[in-house]
Amino acid sequence: KLEEEKSQLKSENTKLEDDRIAFETEKMNYVAPVVKSEEELQQIEDLKAEAAKMEMRHDLAVKELEELKSQVAESAGITKSELEAKEEEIAKLREELEAKNKELDELKEEHQSKHEELEDLRSLHQEELEKLNAEIKENDDELEKYKAEEAARIAEEERKALEREEALKNKKAKKFKPSYEKIVNFASSLPDKEIRVVPNANGNQHKYYLGKKLFLITLSTNNDYRITFCSDQEKAYPLIVNNPGIVVKATSPKGPEWFKITNKSELDEKLLKNIIKNSAKFIEDQEAEKIRAIEEEKARKIAEKEAEKAAAKAEKEAEKAKERAAREAEKEAERAAKEAQKNAEKEAIRKAKEEEEKAKREAEEAKEAEKAAKEKAKEEERKAKEKERLAKEKEKAKEKERLAKEKEKAKEKERLAKEKEKAKEAERKAKEKAKEAERKAAEKEAEKARKAAEKAAEKEARKAQKAKEVEEAKKIEEAERAAQVEAETKKAA
Repeated sequence: KLEEEKSQLKSENTKLEDDRIAFETEKMNYVAPVVKSEEELQQIEDLKAEAAKMEMRHDLAVKELEELKSQVAESAGITKSELEAKEEEIAKLREELEAKNKELDELKEEHQSKHEELEDLRSLHQEELEKLNAEIKENDDELEKYKAEEAARIAEEERKALEREEALKNKKAKKFKPSYEKIVNFASSLPDKEIRVVPNANGNQHKYYLGKKLFLITLSTNNDYRITFCSDQEKAYPLIVNNPGIVVKATSPKGPEWFKITNKSELDEKLLKNIIKNSAKFIEDQEAEKIRAIEEEKARKIAEKEAEKAAAKAEKEAEKAKERAAREAEKEAERAAKEAQKNAEKEAIRKAKEEEEKAKREAEEAKEAEKAAKEKAKEEERKAKEKERLAKEKEKAKEKERLAKEKEKAKEKERLAKEKEKAKEAERKAKEKAKEAERKAAEKEAEKARKAAEKAAEKEARKAQKAKEVEEAKKIEEAERAAQVEAETKKAA
């Protein structure tokens, strides 16, 4: 039976090893993505359930080992040395199971860590998504506001343009260097940039966008054309100083980064092109800075999580080291106890041999005394037989008396059962009678008849209860009488 149990445990170990290998394979193939599908999350839950099942099987195996140990200890067909050998073998199997369970716990911890990392990534990306949505909403609000302002401004400019149009019909249009069309073509086709140009209805104003971000506005009039651009204050300050009255702070759009340059006759083409390119670069740098800030925040949070995980892992390793030291100490104590037990057994064998020799000497001495004791023993035996005979006769009398009392008790019990049955029958008949009375009186006075029937039933029940109490009192009285008779019999004996 022990060998069969050992074979079952080995089979269980093999199964646990297969589960561990499958779990390890799953772990190696596991790569935490930014967003997990519902199917992958379900697989994680299945892995958790499988780990719980493996732990349950381990507990069952430990319980079977304890039961097997108790059965082996009670078995009379196994010697002490064989029992110790089997116990050592079982201890090895237990250690193997503990090692497997420990490895499973480590795999579970690693899986939990991956799951936490996934949750962290999901929360980070959720925060980024919320920030981007807020920024998009803010940009959309700003765009709508700007559209409203521009629509009002354009309407005003169109009105003024119509007024000037009549006065300037015959007047020759003023020429600028570089021309407005050249500036529009240059700003619309900056290299390596995807630029969206939005002109107004008259074609004298153009807005330039990088993605959804406005970075340049050009406006042409009969007397000049104006370029509204973006720049930081450090780069814009030299332009304002070197071109007084030409480069100024823009009033629309609002913001510290908006400036305006006006070409009334001739301006350096290279200067204007640099202003346009730097305006686009300013917006790109601004967007890159936002992305960099988001990435830095994400990296900071990941670093904090990693530090927390490292601290938790170090703490767990310290706990594991402490547990290992405790287990080693326990094993050493167990080994010392076994060694002490073996020494005690050897001492007991030595003492047993000495006692055996002493017993042999005493046996020789006892033979001499045995002869003298035989006669005395015969006399004692005769007296014992006589005493036994008297005791048997007394026992027979007691048995006869006991049987008579049991017979009397059985009769009394049968009588009480019949009385109880009669009381139940009376109660049943009373209930049936009450129901019949209630049915007959239901047409005229249903409620009154029901109460009367209930009272009658209660009365009958009380009578039955009273009869039962009388019977119980009789039973108690007869039991006391029987006890008194028994006491008197004992006294007479």
